[in-house]
Amino acid sequence: MNPFNFDPTYVDNLPGPSAQIESLALPELMKNPHVLTMYNNWKDASAQVVQAAQMQQNLWQENTRLNAEVKSLHEKHQQAL
Repeated sequence: MNPFNFDPTYVDNLPGPSAQIESLALPELMKNPHVLTMYNNWKDASAQVVQAAQMQQNLWQENTRLNAEVKSLHEKHQQAL
């Protein structure tokens, strides 16, 4: 089967029990290793986004502090001339 030409009726023709995913409880969904992998990947990516946002905030604060320090040093240097 060509992955770029997916036929959704193909799944309906597979043997075995079929269940509507929407009707499954979260614990049942998590039994599927693919769903568990996707969830863990999402959780890891979310943690990385939060960490990156915190790092950006810390860098912005440090940049603001350093700019104020440079400005102060520049003013002191101008007064000394």
